[in-house]
Amino acid sequence: MSLALRRTPIYYGWVIVAAGVLGNATSAGFIFWATAVYIPAVSDGLGVGRFPVVAAFVAGQALSAAVGPPAGAYKGRPRARR
Repeated sequence: MSLALRRTPIYYGWVIVAAGVLGNATSAGFIFWATAVYIPAVSDGLGVGRFPVVAAFVAGQALSAAVGPPAGAYKGRPRARR
């Protein structure tokens, strides 16, 4: 570790947690507001209304939310090493 990190009274792990929280909060905001920007362009480009585009986006988010926990549990399972 560098000298600056050794003298800091804050545990370095909390710095990592804070960076993760800030990054997640920032990216979530950009993702949420960016959809309002690109949905009209996508719907015009595909020649469909905005509802099918938004429905596809919501379906993707719902699928990700449904598959995420089982996929994480599967990935975190210990396996035999070769």
